[in-house]
Amino acid sequence: MLPFLKQYIDAVSKKPPSSNCFKRVCTAVKEDVMLQAKLGFLQNIASELETFLTLFQSNKPLLPFLYTDLYALPRSLLDHFLRLEVMQGIKDVSSLMAVDFADRKKQKTLQNIDVGFAASLVCKKAKGADVLQFKDECRVFLQHLCTKLLAKCPLKYKLVKGVTCLNPQVMLSDVLRQSRVTTALEVFVEMKRLSATSADAVKRQYLEWCRKECVQNKLQSFSHTTDRLDHTLNELLQLEKLDISLQRFVQ
Repeated sequence: MLPFLKQYIDAVSKKPPSSNCFKRVCTAVKEDVMLQAKLGFLQNIASELETFLTLFQSNKPLLPFLYTDLYALPRSLLDHFLRLEVMQGIKDVSSLMAVDFADRKKQKTLQNIDVGFAASLVCKKAKGADVLQFKDECRVFLQHLCTKLLAKCPLKYKLVKGVTCLNPQVMLSDVLRQSRVTTALEVFVEMKRLSATSADAVKRQYLEWCRKECVQNKLQSFSHTTDRLDHTLNELLQLEKLDISLQRFVQ
């Protein structure tokens, strides 16, 4: 878009529009030597955020998938400016929430900050001082973005992790499904949504349900992007004629 914007500014130079918007654009195009790099960097970051937003702005019940995808998003953003050894130490949500990414010692040098290919191409042709200032601005932006994201995101809530017991990938895992359904039921008991005795029964029925061959086959063919989770789970619940307590828990 920039070449055409420059062409337009030149064409109206004798009688430019009087709007503040035009003045800001005109100043940026003429005076900001790193404008193309900034737009390329922001486009790169926006594409990471847009993928998540596009998926979760839906009327489908997507909460069982939130924990995994919401962990991957800030981790991907942190990868732009944190050192490799710091990123290798982030193994799960707990270590992600605990990392002090504002500590400059844990951040990459300005030369090594990942600004994306579009911005990098511009940086190769720009002066060293301009490039370093641009990358420092990118570092500050990413730091503020991650701070805001982790402060607002629901990863800290126990139930967000527990509800992944209804994620087909978790239901197919012998190890994960047991720990995740336990986490979810602990919250239900704490909040007095279930009695301890009922929670034990639901856990037992849930694990038996997940082991059934017909359930496993259906879950393996589930598509996160095209299938509705509520339809799939309801079909499996009706197929097996399970106890009403498990059905209410799944609901």
